[in-house]
Amino acid sequence: MGLLLICDTVMRWPDLHALYSDDGYFTRDMVNHYYSHFTGTDWRSWMWSLHLFRGELEWAQGLFVAQAVCGAFLIVGFGTRFWTIAAWVLVVSAHIRSPLAITGADYILKLMLFWAMFLPLGKRWSLDSLFARKRLTKTQVGGGLENAFPNWVVSCGTAGYLVQLFMIYFCTGEAKWNQIWWQGEAMHYVLHLDIHCRPNAQQLLQYPFLVRLIAWGTLFIELVLIWLLFSPWKTSLCRLVNLFAYWSFHLGILIWMSIGLFPWICFALWLPLVPAVFWDRVCRMAEQAVPIMPPTGIRRYCNGVAQGFCGVMICLVVYWNVLNFDSLEYKKEDIPTPIIRLAQLTAFDQRFQMFGIPPKIAAWFVYEARLKDGSRVDLFRPGNKLEFEKPKSVLLTIPTHNWRQLHRNLTYESMEPFRNGLLEYQVKMWNRSHDEDKQVVHAKLHCYLYETGPEQEKRSTSPRIWQVWNSPTQRASPLLDELLDRLQDNPNLPF
Repeated sequence: MGLLLICDTVMRWPDLHALYSDDGYFTRDMVNHYYSHFTGTDWRSWMWSLHLFRGELEWAQGLFVAQAVCGAFLIVGFGTRFWTIAAWVLVVSAHIRSPLAITGADYILKLMLFWAMFLPLGKRWSLDSLFARKRLTKTQVGGGLENAFPNWVVSCGTAGYLVQLFMIYFCTGEAKWNQIWWQGEAMHYVLHLDIHCRPNAQQLLQYPFLVRLIAWGTLFIELVLIWLLFSPWKTSLCRLVNLFAYWSFHLGILIWMSIGLFPWICFALWLPLVPAVFWDRVCRMAEQAVPIMPPTGIRRYCNGVAQGFCGVMICLVVYWNVLNFDSLEYKKEDIPTPIIRLAQLTAFDQRFQMFGIPPKIAAWFVYEARLKDGSRVDLFRPGNKLEFEKPKSVLLTIPTHNWRQLHRNLTYESMEPFRNGLLEYQVKMWNRSHDEDKQVVHAKLHCYLYETGPEQEKRSTSPRIWQVWNSPTQRASPLLDELLDRLQDNPNLPF
């Protein structure tokens, strides 16, 4: 988890100005607009974010440096519980600050950190365990380790982690319980989502039957195999089978798709389920037992409160995810208000539907700009070469994972109000870094929507112009340009 926190900081660092500062694209005013639009005007009463306190870039940078520091302390295992709590606070805060760039992987990371607060992470392979052993060795008579920390742990915290892990995969599988997955065609749509698929995904599409097997195998491991987590018979063996199956599954995703830290987060997600027998036999962990004293007084009381709170959150996890089943057709308005508030306060509002209904429309983008010297460039694409044809790899035309997720989210019709400002931001950043003769005088943001799916020869492309920008020092664009814009934005006009 410590490595994941550091990697998350590194991946978001280049985009902090755009997505986490008031001088960027996604300002705090836009955050307020977003949550007021989707959650309600009283969202500030129940949702919190340290990143919203101030809008300067330096404030955001400081908070992400703090997140990396939390990761470093978790790696060495010093003050493990404190830094786990701090990491959860910072991760949740960052997610609330920039929701358009958040993926399912980010939800999993914050939930993993939440349950980790109630797990004894610092009892092995940590400075905490080393210092505890030294302290008790000095005070212990005879040097025995009568109170050695056990090799397996049972608590409401461990039960909550197990239930959360189950709900992540089972709910994702339930969302896939539809005809397109039964027929094995779903992966054809997924692998045509070029904004996330690596170039080698096209090679996999040359084997249609294999692609169908992958679709059916995905249904099997998400809806059937996940139940092995609760097997009372040969539990260790069953969980090792699960571990191998799901790591193989996520390795395939890592090979063919680029979706940020998702595969790596899921690799880490399964580590606490590695049976004690594995560590005992392979690493001889039993010989490194950590002596502990049972909690007394206020510590015992706090431990009881924590376990009771975990029990409440287990109920919330099950209730919230079951209500998200598409087959139940349950509406958010039907959920009792106190439960919604608890989910918002704890950032437990979750929904796992990864490609439950595979996207049938994908997109690529062109930030066309005419400069003062008459040249034309793409403001956003690496290399700035202006091309309107569909690129061989849409993935390579968008520089970072955060921008890919942002652009994909903006293709939904419900996100249309949040497209404003995207082109202006790119123009502003271009003009800041170029000389006078290279300043932008006219720009257009093109979105090319195209159909995905197995029938490649029947796919069509629909161009849209999301935004047009003119320099205030230049006269308006010619009438012909405006007519061409309208025609391109409405390709089905009867003339």
